[in-house]
Amino acid sequence: MWEIINDFGEATKRVIKAGFDGVEIHGAYSHLLQQFFSSYSNKRNDYWGGSLQKRMNFALEVIKRVQEVANEYAQDDFIIGYRLTQEEIHEHAVGYDIHDTLQFIDRLADTHMDYIHVTSADYGKEIKEVINGRTAFIFVPHVFNVQDAVDGLQYGDMISMSRQALIEPDFAKKIKEGKEEDVATEITSPEMAKSLAFPPKMVDWLLDPKGKNPVPKGMDYLKEPVSD
Repeated sequence: MWEIINDFGEATKRVIKAGFDGVEIHGAYSHLLQQFFSSYSNKRNDYWGGSLQKRMNFALEVIKRVQEVANEYAQDDFIIGYRLTQEEIHEHAVGYDIHDTLQFIDRLADTHMDYIHVTSADYGKEIKEVINGRTAFIFVPHVFNVQDAVDGLQYGDMISMSRQALIEPDFAKKIKEGKEEDVATEITSPEMAKSLAFPPKMVDWLLDPKGKNPVPKGMDYLKEPVSD
């Protein structure tokens, strides 16, 4: 376990050497750190598991090691954040719920990291209240237009988005320039999709009729992968 924790430190050292401005420790989407926080996957009964508090220890030790490396090798403005998925609900079991997550976020906020990034549009108010200004909160309001972004800022110090940034790469730039009415919120033609250079495999995934994610508005016209 300690070797793995040190590996996170070594990865941080490489990031610093490569000239990056910071790192986001990935504890979301069922990656290793989430697996240790989840009672569904973590069946240990030692320092690394058992109680809720012990299931936090792996992530907290990783954060501590990353911070130690940053303090030694990086500039003072090097950024460290942590990303987590707010709940882990399976069909017949619960890995952790929002009540567990809020306790975890409370511990994370005391580690003096630069931000906490939660991968959901729910519970923004509760998370903001728990953090209580101790660190920045990156909120994911599932932005589809400018107003969604504005609404998200009532909870988050920053907002995170992906789909809308893909549809409108100049989303922030147009807002900054006062051109909100020019922000594209859907793909309106094959030519527009081609100009955005979506990889064919990505288009196939977005349009998978068996997929669980809704197809972004304006993309359902695509019947064939976009190519040059």
